[in-house]
Amino acid sequence: MKRYLILFLFAIGTFLNVYANDFDSKKKQISEKDIANPNNVYDYVGLEHNAYLKDLSKLLGKVKTEKDLEGIIYELIQGDVKQATPETMAYIKKQIVECTSIEGGTPNLNQLSSNGLRFYNQLIDVFSMCTSNTEICLLKGINEFKKIEDQITSSTIDKREKEILLSSSAVGRYSIHYWFYNATSWANSIRGRRQIQERRPFSWGEMGKVDLQSAGAAGLAGAVIGGTVSLGALTVPSWAAGAVAGGIGGSAGNAIGQLLGW
Repeated sequence: MKRYLILFLFAIGTFLNVYANDFDSKKKQISEKDIANPNNVYDYVGLEHNAYLKDLSKLLGKVKTEKDLEGIIYELIQGDVKQATPETMAYIKKQIVECTSIEGGTPNLNQLSSNGLRFYNQLIDVFSMCTSNTEICLLKGINEFKKIEDQITSSTIDKREKEILLSSSAVGRYSIHYWFYNATSWANSIRGRRQIQERRPFSWGEMGKVDLQSAGAAGLAGAVIGGTVSLGALTVPSWAAGAVAGGIGGSAGNAIGQLLGW
């Protein structure tokens, strides 16, 4: 009898181990390759945004205030940006300061045409689709972003509006993917250093919305900034570097704000 019990427990243990491994293998089914949109020429803005968030996640131990966070983000960007004028760097720094908070940046929507504003509102509405913390919901949101981006690309709105909307959408699309899989690790890192009071469960949908708004605010604010800069291995318009910086500020500011009650 004892032998059968041991065999039974062994079988149960094996099943649970296989099940757990299978669960872990499904834990991150949606990769960054899956969320890329080759039809969006500003897809790289979202990709760079996530790359900086990964770098920033390693420096959370240095963040105690919003000012700390602003300084670290600026240092990360400044270390990569080459061939930038003092005016461009001042613009980038301003976007980081204005976007690094739980509310993020506020875009001047008066700069958009009626059709541009309609597309912008459609992008914001995507986040209301993210009503459950599941990969099915995540994929639904990503695909909706791609669908709207394709409509923006083929529309008759002017080039400047397309630039802002497509880059902002790329930031929002990559952002919800990043926070879906990384919000817990950020929370654990921060909780490991201090006692925090949770306002409510972490909302990666809110996070993505703030991110998109901040990237849009920074991109629109850069309308008067000309020229290009080298951002890592890329040569990008100065406003695009600002959109990346604003998106990071809104993203990290909202994340830590949700966790610490900023």
